[in-house]
Amino acid sequence: MTEQQFRLEAGRALGEALRALVPLAERRGFDLDLQDGVLQLVFDSPAPAKFVASPHGPARQIWISALGRTYRLAWNAEASAFALEGEALPALLERLTLDFLDRHPG
Repeated sequence: MTEQQFRLEAGRALGEALRALVPLAERRGFDLDLQDGVLQLVFDSPAPAKFVASPHGPARQIWISALGRTYRLAWNAEASAFALEGEALPALLERLTLDFLDRHPG
């Protein structure tokens, strides 16, 4: 994958993840922000936290920083998606968000 292809696919994937998370954000009361190719999920409650998903050009991956860990999602050509162990970016972000919210039930 060239740098240009990576940037296009990463931008598409982060936009898709944002759109997929909007209903959950509205139901559970957290903020979403996509600026300059970086997607942030910001939680004020039940506990202050921030998840960040951003492209990492040299590795041609999308990296997520969440719950004290870094998740590195590589391009899966078969699925046409950035994924970690078969779990695509939107699904992984939703799972991490629900794990966080369920651990801190307010």
